[in-house]
Amino acid sequence: MSSDSTATMAADAVQGRRGGLVDTWQEMKIRKHSGSEKDWAVWALRFEAYTGLLGFEDAMSVAANMQQPVRIDEINEESLEIGKALWYLLVSYTDGKSIGVVRLAGKRNGLAALSSLKLEFEGRQGGRFTAMLRFILNPKDRWDADKSKN
Repeated sequence: MSSDSTATMAADAVQGRRGGLVDTWQEMKIRKHSGSEKDWAVWALRFEAYTGLLGFEDAMSVAANMQQPVRIDEINEESLEIGKALWYLLVSYTDGKSIGVVRLAGKRNGLAALSSLKLEFEGRQGGRFTAMLRFILNPKDRWDADKSKN
């Protein structure tokens, strides 16, 4: 089964509650995440945009920011549906290290899988990306630090 047909089936699963079906043949195409950290930021942005069109954005945002693991037996029916569809999408669009993280989250628990992926590739601190952004916005700080080392 192709990734496109899996995505369409996942979208069909929530069509009644979301109010529309995204045509994955004509619209957004998402490549599989290779499991590499260097590919994560762009892949995550595209995946979040795609799943946002499906109406998953709010549930995904809550799950990604939870301090505790998402337990499938503690979420409401709507989030359970979203988690199931999200799990199928993540299985279809991940490879390597990423699919291993999805597998560890448990079958059909896409919200926990997403939370685990974000923790694995972004961490809770956002350290490296936050530091990069800080140095881009304030290059003088970096230059002064480099000068003091010499």
